[in-house]
Amino acid sequence: MRRVAVIGDKDSIYGFSALGLDIYPISNNLEGERELKKIILKNSYAVIYITEALAQNLKGHIDIFQKENEVSIVPIPGLFGNNGIGMKNVVGFVKKAVGTELDLNANN
Repeated sequence: MRRVAVIGDKDSIYGFSALGLDIYPISNNLEGERELKKIILKNSYAVIYITEALAQNLKGHIDIFQKENEVSIVPIPGLFGNNGIGMKNVVGFVKKAVGTELDLNANN
């Protein structure tokens, strides 16, 4: 069975392990590139969530990895370096799952 992995800085991804996802904490872009290659070569992951900051720095590599492998690499918001792409992905996933869009500007 193919699983789900999460890669990024430790503080941003640590909580995903409680959901049963495999986490791969990295401390810099070079380490992130090497770890992403290893994860993809394992060929046991259908989806790899990657923090936006890391995804921005590895964009060229990610494009190549996705073309050459049957894996979805999805940017998600992290604690640092976000540009909004990850939150748009999360909103899209929620909309698809529950049939309605999140109102991120609502005041509670």
